[in-house]
Amino acid sequence: MKRLGSALLSTVLLSSVISGVGSAAAANNIKVVINGVTQSYAQQPVLNHNATLVPFRAIFESLGAQVSYDEANHKITAAKGPDTLEFRINSTTAYKNGQSIALATPAKAINGSTYVPLRFVGESLGAKVNWDAATSTVKIETAQTASSGQTTPAAQNSLNPLETAVTSTYATYETNTEPLAYKDAVALAVSNSNSIKSQEASLKAQNNSLEDAADDIDFIPPRNGSNDAANSAFNNYSQQQINYSIAQKKLETEKDGAGLQVKNKYNAIIDSIEKKRIADLNVADAEWKLRIAQTKRDNQMASDYDVTQAQNTLTQQKAAQEVAAKALDDAYRSLNAIIGYKADQKYEVPDTPKFEVFEDDVEAHVGRVQADSPTVWMAERGIEQAELDINYFNFVGSTDNAYENKEINVELKKISAADAKKQLEDAVRQTYNQIKELETQYGQLQASMTSAQNALDMTKKRFELGMSTEYEVFQAELQLESLKQQMTTLVTNLDNAKMAYEKPWLAGAGAQG
Repeated sequence: MKRLGSALLSTVLLSSVISGVGSAAAANNIKVVINGVTQSYAQQPVLNHNATLVPFRAIFESLGAQVSYDEANHKITAAKGPDTLEFRINSTTAYKNGQSIALATPAKAINGSTYVPLRFVGESLGAKVNWDAATSTVKIETAQTASSGQTTPAAQNSLNPLETAVTSTYATYETNTEPLAYKDAVALAVSNSNSIKSQEASLKAQNNSLEDAADDIDFIPPRNGSNDAANSAFNNYSQQQINYSIAQKKLETEKDGAGLQVKNKYNAIIDSIEKKRIADLNVADAEWKLRIAQTKRDNQMASDYDVTQAQNTLTQQKAAQEVAAKALDDAYRSLNAIIGYKADQKYEVPDTPKFEVFEDDVEAHVGRVQADSPTVWMAERGIEQAELDINYFNFVGSTDNAYENKEINVELKKISAADAKKQLEDAVRQTYNQIKELETQYGQLQASMTSAQNALDMTKKRFELGMSTEYEVFQAELQLESLKQQMTTLVTNLDNAKMAYEKPWLAGAGAQG
């Protein structure tokens, strides 16, 4: 009987450690101080699942917000200046200005009154929120507004009973520049490219050379004619025509290359934002685990070693968060360097690629690519130039083998052109296979996301029935969000691969820088 009693006691104690007990928290007489003034509420603040909850109308009005309650839908709406917040009772998803935000603790109906999570409310409305554990006091300063307007898990005290609010749709990072569309980034890169400016200057110089060569022609000589001066002049003019066309093609290729380079760097920012977001969530998860470990230890259900392990995990996750933040900064700097922005400029990148099944006739595309490729085109112009040297060969003063060497040069140019075609064909087939492999991975990720969504829905239902904890809901959300981040990486890789498939001769240029 004693054993059964001990087991039952341990089970009850574990449940209270993880899920929290609201009634016990109410006895702590939590105080709320706003700008140095102690607030007095008809319903007292409560501590529920490691989160401070306060009566919704009282806190919003204290912070200068207008508030309304839709009883039919159990929805709370508060507005202050440009910010609008929406909550639903028992929902772990809130909305700030239309952006969904995952809450560790939802709004709740307690003893006939509606309560909302204090930290999220305060910080979302631009206030600074601190917890004084010694006096069980929440101190709010509305005069000090967080620079980003976002609540970051890493900034929260991992040991206070205020809730952990985590952004679920985007990473917490500041922007200081207007949103940048992909097409606008390409236009900036083209106008800022010294390589393109140099190619434009070369094209102008080549046009001048072509005009000079035209002035030297008195008449068009027959092929292999005997007038050496006329042959030389016409050969030079024909060569300059080809050189001018080559310069035009090089300029076109430079501009196309800028488009692919921007595509890779633009998508790298999108991917880095998602990775930073998941790093933030992982820090929040590690902080939560540390709180649980410490509470268990205080109730003799875990050892100091367990707490140390949780602290080490938190340290590792914070280090990973710093790495993700640096990678995001580097991604911005990399694109900024080619579009002429300052290194520290940050902006939204709204053109997120969407998944679409890719279908194409590879054999037909190989032919199109070989016909459109500047590499092949210039190789074929090289053949024409070499043949001109034969057609208008000047035998006067030439060695015995000079003509044969010209013929050999034609053959070498043909081999070079054939090799360029073969390399393009191989690149097209390889990229197509890469796209199909990524599509297969997408299908696998979709299946995993469906399972994760189902698990999250089930966990939320269990939570509503009191059969699971809020932390278990958060873990299920973290699993789903991690899969979404992997999906973003995969779709951006697909987007890059599809552009490389369309113009494979740009792949080398797009990968540079």
